[in-house]
Amino acid sequence: MNEYQIPTWPSLRLILWLGPPCAFAIAKLTAQQSDGLSIANTALILAIFSTAIGALNPMAGVFTSLSGGAFLNYFHTEPVHSFRMSSSSDILMISLFMVLSLSVSIVTSFRMRRNLIANRRDSVKYQQDAFTNNNVPPQLAPEFWQSLIERIDPNLSFIQVSFTNTPPQHIPTIARHRPTSADSPIVVIPECGASVEFLDPRISQVLILKPTPGFAPLTLSRAAIFALSNDAELSLQGTIEE
Repeated sequence: MNEYQIPTWPSLRLILWLGPPCAFAIAKLTAQQSDGLSIANTALILAIFSTAIGALNPMAGVFTSLSGGAFLNYFHTEPVHSFRMSSSSDILMISLFMVLSLSVSIVTSFRMRRNLIANRRDSVKYQQDAFTNNNVPPQLAPEFWQSLIERIDPNLSFIQVSFTNTPPQHIPTIARHRPTSADSPIVVIPECGASVEFLDPRISQVLILKPTPGFAPLTLSRAAIFALSNDAELSLQGTIEE
């Protein structure tokens, strides 16, 4: 089974900024046609383009839909080259375009997130089966350790981790306490992220967990969070001078 890889931020950023200029070009070029495409045909072309962009990057689909509606208004409605509209039919057409494009982008976002998480879970399950069946060749200790961590919780692949000395006040802290039967085995990480404090008082930093854009809120195993925190703390302890 092929290992799933999350699209890198540079590629997502490229798609994000590619949509609005292309929507501008489509609206401008169709307005310059000698016979002139109708606003309905132009709206259909922009809707198809926004849907395609949204399939690659849902956030880019939202930006492309908003900019496409603005450029459609600017180049194809009376008075031309302004963001005002005098015709009720034009208002209705652009409103329908915006609703359609935004709805498709939002639905695509949820479907992509669900499918990506499901694919990641399948990949981790395959790795777990191979590991338990002794089908994994000997590895160097760091590689072996890393492979074990990846199998704890598939959603770890969608979490960005960093250190900071002063965590933002608006993000919650995942408390450390003795587990009880009433404790939930999972923790919900909001879009703003969450912090985890280390047990060693000599370490001033805290661990910041934040979902990858488009995957918030994200549920993580409580055990996986503190396993990650313990490994990070062990690494930091090696840098402390006695």
